[in-house]
Amino acid sequence: MTVDSSNNRLLSMIANSLGDAIRDLLEQDDVIELMLNPDGVLWVQRLSGTGKEDSKIRVEPARATMLIELV
Repeated sequence: MTVDSSNNRLLSMIANSLGDAIRDLLEQDDVIELMLNPDGVLWVQRLSGTGKEDSKIRVEPARATMLIELV
């Protein structure tokens, strides 16, 4: 397995693990940061400078741990 194929596989695993909703946020041009609190609330900060907003997405602890370990 080459380095490129290993990297592509890892990126695919991360993208699939994020799920559609989080991936959609990451693809928005005005999103500059996502923050996950210990209570599972995912916050979004945008270029518009309106402060942090609740994304209405909740991330279970096991899923958060899995994402951190993948990265």
